[in-house]
Amino acid sequence: MIQYATELQMYVGLRDIEKTTSEAAKYIEDLKSGVASDGQILAISSMEKSTIVNLNDMSHKILAEVKANSVALFKGNIYGTIFWENKVCCYKSTAETLWTFKHDDIVYPQGITLDKTGFVYIVSE
Repeated sequence: MIQYATELQMYVGLRDIEKTTSEAAKYIEDLKSGVASDGQILAISSMEKSTIVNLNDMSHKILAEVKANSVALFKGNIYGTIFWENKVCCYKSTAETLWTFKHDDIVYPQGITLDKTGFVYIVSE
């Protein structure tokens, strides 16, 4: 591009490259917050649905009812933060809701993890 392009062509080309790389970086960041694995199962979540992938045989199941922006797995259950509703939920792998927790101190929860005993930790504003 440097050898053959005019300055205007370089500007437009570099602007397009920056836009593409910015979109890719955002996609990767979003993907990191919506993916969890326990070595047996991989959970991928979004605001529209979640997908569970069995890592042994690569079969998958779409869970339209499980909508979360960040997920964690523990003992076969899916734990998720729902950013837009300020709450934390726990689901069975069949998408059945086990519990939902909402508190005034939970504001825009984004990250979630569990310790080895199943204690839930979240990150929120």
